Amino acid sequence: MINTQAVIEHRLDNPYDTLEAIGGHFEVSTSYIHSILRDNNMPTKALLRNRKSNYCTQCGKYIDGVNKFHQGRCRFNYYKILLKCDRCRIPYYVHRGRVVEKQNRNQTNNYCSRECFYKGRSESRK
Repeated sequence: MINTQAVIEHRLDNPYDTLEAIGGHFEVSTSYIHSILRDNNMPTKALLRNRKSNYCTQCGKYIDGVNKFHQGRCRFNYYKILLKCDRCRIPYYVHRGRVVEKQNRNQTNNYCSRECFYKGRSESRK
């Protein structure tokens, strides 16, 4: 018989290992490993390695699921980008999609309003 505590520690240290891999490590069957983990309220399924995102893209903390980021501040920081107006130098937030569109159109100037856009355009022509 194997030590059940060793199986539990192995599962905690190696969350990506399948039951077959754990059973091969201890040279026992997968059903025996499954019953040990189930009796001790441990996860029997291995975590998936190929998830798109296990960690928040903004703060780097672990996320349980397939989201890119936590809700709240991390989500806001991902979708809203802080820029400075090229004419009046006032900082303002822009949606990420607009910044990508401007890059695709090779536009380099950023303006906070229509007024700054028209004034900046007329100043650059002089």
